[in-house]
Amino acid sequence: MNLKPTQGLFKFDFTDHHAFLGVSVDADATGVRDRYKEVARLMHPDSANWQTVSEKMLATKIFSSVVNQSYGQISKAAQLQEQQAMLELLAKRITADAGKIDIISSSAQKLYQQSTEDLNRVYHELLRELALKQYTLLENSTEVTGNISELNLVYLLRKRNQASRLPLASANSATNKTVEQPPVETTTAIETPKVAEISKNPLQGEKAMRRAEEYINMRNWTKANVELREVLKDDPNNAIAHAQMAIVYYRQNQVTMAKMHINKAIQLDPSAPIVKNAKQEIKKMMSDTPVASKPSATAGKGGLFGMFGKK
Repeated sequence: MNLKPTQGLFKFDFTDHHAFLGVSVDADATGVRDRYKEVARLMHPDSANWQTVSEKMLATKIFSSVVNQSYGQISKAAQLQEQQAMLELLAKRITADAGKIDIISSSAQKLYQQSTEDLNRVYHELLRELALKQYTLLENSTEVTGNISELNLVYLLRKRNQASRLPLASANSATNKTVEQPPVETTTAIETPKVAEISKNPLQGEKAMRRAEEYINMRNWTKANVELREVLKDDPNNAIAHAQMAIVYYRQNQVTMAKMHINKAIQLDPSAPIVKNAKQEIKKMMSDTPVASKPSATAGKGGLFGMFGKK
């Protein structure tokens, strides 16, 4: 049985850990743990109603290979922040090709049709409906996980384009045939709010940038991170802010985020001295200082199976 879906975010060579766990993309660490415990109780051989040995073996395989692994990736607040940032970047990357994306599941199609005002509520309601049946019939778990990932995909794209619906290929053809939007107009609708955000409060951005530099000099990485996020919120194409954020994330042992920001800085302005210096500094730190590795995907093998198996 293939445990990895081919729908939704998985189509873009992205492992949707939120979908594997059946939690929303905006869930916090407590929500992730609560869902993990729920699935553990549901799938544990002593508490589940598996009728055959093969069902018990499949349940153990799914839990250890999928559920436990995904929980290990997003169980902590810092990991969630990193994963959510990657989701936002992925949504940004695929927005331009939204018209080529096929949406198959009825849940994702329903979310696509919702008004902006109802988007959050309906997303969480539909997600919960899918999560309740995700691991009850094991032969359907991959399909349901794929449907959840499609739901996540539509939600992320709709959140990026609050003003109007994106022209998703099959969603348009199946449920919205009368609405035709040229790709150029769609891109304008998506990017216009960003232009407005970039142009607002330039002095505030400069002040945040100066505060970030002060915190970096003080080696207060947490506060520097907060200030730089404010800068990038108003000016997402600020190469200097991305370069500094790369240093800050590396100092916080968040290597993936550091690489993401330094690559963005290089893409925006490879000749800027601060970008060059940041690239060299990160390269030097990576060669001189071993960075704490991420938790193993199989850390705590068995996870909550052991916890709930105790009498």
